[in-house]
Amino acid sequence: MRYDRLMFAHSNDLFNQKKLRKTPVRTALYNLLRQVDRPLSHAEIISQDCMTNFDRVTIYRTLDTFQQAGLLHKISGQDGIWRFGIHSHHSNTACKGNHGHFLCDNCQIMTCLPDQPLPRVTAPGAIIYSKQLVVRGLCALCNAINTRSE
Repeated sequence: MRYDRLMFAHSNDLFNQKKLRKTPVRTALYNLLRQVDRPLSHAEIISQDCMTNFDRVTIYRTLDTFQQAGLLHKISGQDGIWRFGIHSHHSNTACKGNHGHFLCDNCQIMTCLPDQPLPRVTAPGAIIYSKQLVVRGLCALCNAINTRSE
Protein backbone atom coordinates (compact mmCIF):
# COMPACT_ATOMS: atom_id res chain seq x y z
CA MET A 1 0.00 0.00 0.00
CA ARG A 2 1.09 3.53 -0.71
CA TYR A 3 1.32 6.03 2.15
CA ASP A 4 1.94 9.54 0.91
CA ARG A 5 3.23 12.48 2.93
CA LEU A 6 -0.17 14.16 3.09
CA MET A 7 -1.76 11.09 4.69
CA PHE A 8 1.15 10.79 7.15
CA ALA A 9 0.83 14.47 8.09
CA HIS A 10 -2.92 14.07 8.51
CA SER A 11 -2.51 11.15 10.92
CA ASN A 12 0.04 13.13 12.97
CA ASP A 13 -2.32 16.11 13.24
CA LEU A 14 -5.27 13.91 14.13
CA PHE A 15 -3.37 11.95 16.79
CA ASN A 16 -2.26 15.23 18.37
CA GLN A 17 -5.83 16.55 18.27
CA LYS A 18 -7.17 13.38 19.93
CA LYS A 19 -4.27 13.35 22.42
CA LEU A 20 -3.09 9.95 21.17
CA ARG A 21 0.56 9.02 21.17
CA LYS A 22 1.84 8.33 17.67
CA THR A 23 3.06 4.73 17.42
CA PRO A 24 3.98 2.66 14.36
CA VAL A 25 0.90 0.43 14.72
CA ARG A 26 -1.47 3.38 15.13
CA THR A 27 -0.03 5.13 12.10
CA ALA A 28 -0.09 1.99 9.93
CA LEU A 29 -3.62 1.03 10.99
CA TYR A 30 -5.04 4.51 10.58
CA ASN A 31 -3.47 4.89 7.13
CA LEU A 32 -4.71 1.46 6.06
CA LEU A 33 -8.29 2.20 7.10
CA ARG A 34 -8.13 5.59 5.40
CA GLN A 35 -7.02 4.03 2.12
CA VAL A 36 -9.74 1.39 1.85
CA ASP A 37 -13.26 2.34 0.90
CA ARG A 38 -15.07 -0.08 3.18
CA PRO A 39 -15.09 -1.40 6.75
CA LEU A 40 -12.58 -4.19 7.40
CA SER A 41 -12.68 -7.15 9.77
CA HIS A 42 -9.79 -7.89 12.10
CA ALA A 43 -8.83 -10.84 9.86
CA GLU A 44 -8.78 -8.57 6.80
CA ILE A 45 -6.66 -6.02 8.66
CA ILE A 46 -4.01 -8.47 9.87
CA SER A 47 -3.71 -10.01 6.41
CA GLN A 48 -2.52 -6.70 4.90
CA ASP A 49 1.21 -6.45 4.19
CA CYS A 50 1.50 -3.21 6.15
CA MET A 51 0.20 -4.92 9.30
CA THR A 52 2.26 -8.14 9.36
CA ASN A 53 4.83 -6.71 11.78
CA PHE A 54 2.22 -6.15 14.49
CA ASP A 55 0.71 -8.59 16.98
CA ARG A 56 -3.01 -9.29 16.51
CA VAL A 57 -3.77 -8.32 20.13
CA THR A 58 -2.00 -4.99 19.66
CA ILE A 59 -4.15 -4.39 16.58
CA TYR A 60 -7.32 -5.19 18.56
CA ARG A 61 -6.27 -2.79 21.30
CA THR A 62 -5.50 -0.10 18.74
CA LEU A 63 -8.92 -0.56 17.13
CA ASP A 64 -10.49 -0.20 20.60
CA THR A 65 -8.44 2.95 21.27
CA PHE A 66 -9.51 4.42 17.93
CA GLN A 67 -13.15 3.68 18.70
CA GLN A 68 -12.93 5.31 22.14
CA ALA A 69 -11.28 8.35 20.55
CA GLY A 70 -14.10 8.63 18.01
CA LEU A 71 -11.90 7.79 15.02
CA LEU A 72 -13.89 4.74 13.92
CA HIS A 73 -16.99 2.74 14.56
CA LYS A 74 -17.69 -0.98 14.70
CA ILE A 75 -20.30 -2.67 12.58
CA SER A 76 -21.45 -6.19 13.42
CA GLY A 77 -22.75 -8.27 10.57
CA GLN A 78 -25.22 -11.10 11.04
CA ASP A 79 -22.22 -13.35 10.45
CA GLY A 80 -21.02 -12.31 13.94
CA ILE A 81 -17.90 -10.62 12.61
CA TRP A 82 -17.07 -7.08 13.67
CA ARG A 83 -15.84 -4.72 10.98
CA PHE A 84 -14.22 -1.36 11.54
CA GLY A 85 -14.93 1.76 9.50
CA ILE A 86 -12.76 4.82 9.93
CA HIS A 87 -14.40 8.21 10.46
CA SER A 88 -12.96 10.88 8.26
CA HIS A 89 -14.25 14.26 7.19
CA HIS A 90 -11.36 14.65 4.76
CA SER A 91 -12.02 11.57 2.61
CA ASN A 92 -14.80 10.72 0.19
CA THR A 93 -14.26 6.99 0.66
CA ALA A 94 -13.85 6.56 4.41
CA CYS A 95 -16.82 5.35 6.41
CA LYS A 96 -18.43 8.30 8.19
CA GLY A 97 -21.04 6.32 10.11
CA ASN A 98 -24.76 7.06 10.44
CA HIS A 99 -25.62 5.05 7.34
CA GLY A 100 -26.46 1.48 6.45
CA HIS A 101 -23.98 -1.18 5.40
CA PHE A 102 -24.29 -4.04 2.91
CA LEU A 103 -22.81 -7.48 3.67
CA CYS A 104 -22.44 -9.95 0.81
CA ASP A 105 -23.43 -13.46 1.92
CA ASN A 106 -21.06 -14.98 -0.62
CA CYS A 107 -17.75 -13.06 -0.45
CA GLN A 108 -18.36 -11.60 3.05
CA ILE A 109 -17.29 -8.11 1.93
CA MET A 110 -19.04 -5.26 3.71
CA THR A 111 -19.59 -1.95 1.95
CA CYS A 112 -20.95 1.37 3.12
CA LEU A 113 -24.25 2.73 1.85
CA PRO A 114 -23.45 6.41 2.49
CA ASP A 115 -26.41 7.73 0.50
CA GLN A 116 -28.81 5.87 2.80
CA PRO A 117 -28.67 7.53 6.24
CA LEU A 118 -30.06 5.78 9.27
CA PRO A 119 -33.37 7.08 10.58
CA ARG A 120 -33.52 9.26 13.68
CA VAL A 121 -34.51 7.05 16.58
CA THR A 122 -35.79 8.14 19.97
CA ALA A 123 -36.64 6.06 23.01
CA PRO A 124 -38.45 8.09 25.68
CA GLY A 125 -36.42 8.27 28.88
CA ALA A 126 -33.55 6.23 27.39
CA ILE A 127 -30.07 7.08 26.19
CA ILE A 128 -29.19 5.63 22.78
CA TYR A 129 -25.49 4.89 22.34
CA SER A 130 -25.52 3.43 18.86
CA LYS A 131 -27.58 2.17 16.00
CA GLN A 132 -26.77 0.16 12.90
CA LEU A 133 -28.38 -1.34 9.86
CA VAL A 134 -26.78 -4.19 7.94
CA VAL A 135 -28.46 -5.31 4.75
CA ARG A 136 -27.52 -8.76 3.44
CA GLY A 137 -27.58 -10.30 -0.02
CA LEU A 138 -25.28 -10.79 -3.00
CA CYS A 139 -23.01 -7.95 -4.07
CA ALA A 140 -23.01 -6.93 -7.74
CA LEU A 141 -19.93 -9.03 -8.56
CA CYS A 142 -21.17 -12.20 -6.83
CA ASN A 143 -24.62 -11.70 -8.34
CA ALA A 144 -23.10 -11.40 -11.83
CA ILE A 145 -21.05 -14.57 -11.31
CA ASN A 146 -24.09 -16.38 -9.92
CA THR A 147 -26.26 -15.26 -12.85
CA ARG A 148 -23.68 -16.46 -15.43
CA SER A 149 -23.44 -19.90 -13.86
CA GLU A 150 -27.21 -20.53 -14.05
